[in-house]
Amino acid sequence: MLGRRRRPKPGAAPPQGSWASAGGESGVALGRLLAGDRALPVVGGTAVLSAERACRHVVLPGATGSGKTESALQIAYALARYTPAQVFYLDGKGDRHTARRFAGLMRLAGRECRVFPHERFDGWRGDRVAVQNRLMEIVDYATDGPAAYYRDIAKTTLALACHASNGPPRSSRDLLERLDQKYLVGEHGRQAGCLTVDQVRQVRMRYQAFFAGTGELLDGAWGWQDTPTAYLLLDSLALREEASGLARVLFEDFAQYFTQRKPQGERCFLIVDEFSALAQTGQMPHGWSRPRLPDGVDPGAADRRGDGWPRAGREDPRERGDDHLSPPEYP
Repeated sequence: MLGRRRRPKPGAAPPQGSWASAGGESGVALGRLLAGDRALPVVGGTAVLSAERACRHVVLPGATGSGKTESALQIAYALARYTPAQVFYLDGKGDRHTARRFAGLMRLAGRECRVFPHERFDGWRGDRVAVQNRLMEIVDYATDGPAAYYRDIAKTTLALACHASNGPPRSSRDLLERLDQKYLVGEHGRQAGCLTVDQVRQVRMRYQAFFAGTGELLDGAWGWQDTPTAYLLLDSLALREEASGLARVLFEDFAQYFTQRKPQGERCFLIVDEFSALAQTGQMPHGWSRPRLPDGVDPGAADRRGDGWPRAGREDPRERGDDHLSPPEYP
């Protein structure tokens, strides 16, 4: 006979991916502790990632096929289901199956979810300095040696383009139109005279090549502040060498949103699948670095930034008979 599932007895192992309490802390039930030291509080043999510990960076190391992505999805679902925090998932593997699962989990948690590049992202928000810094991340300029000269040329050109009288550019087309020596001189006069026609043309060529490879993926209508959850899929096969520049732009924009544009007091989490692979594609923006782990350990699937979540105590959906690990497909 079918009926409601019973709640776990006090001290019993909570269902994986549920919200649980252990050792005076509340958080996500990650899975059973099989061996080793207790780095996290444990209830019924299950380790719990508490709110206090989640305020720091979290790394999920493991070999291929060991369940890193599965654990990341369970954390994402628990955050979306049991807290009001925003939850974002950046996928460096370009796995469309995981994108469909994430979108289904977010719907099951009662959250709206956007999926990039299915929906184009607005990469032009923020003030003049924010847009300029983001544009500098598109090209992996050298920072040392004689080649750093070209970075200085690009920085000067982009600064002039972003500090125009009508504000910073708000689309890729707008930017490319501004990367013209006559336009810059008309806006800034003698200040732009230090740049030659050829120097401005070379800067424009670099950004024109990037936007030709990515299309209008950064000319969309939504940003971090417009959705409670989102999945950002970076397809390295389709984007090829432009994938690294696109990843750096998204990281830089998230950092700006997290520190400057996000309403104070609101919680926000970014889960990065295959952070190691993204970090190897090029220099990451300021403030982002690869996790430091012991020799022989692969950082693998996820590094998550966040500033905690507020409360616990809600029932697990599987006690109501929900199967949140088999979500509906994303259309």
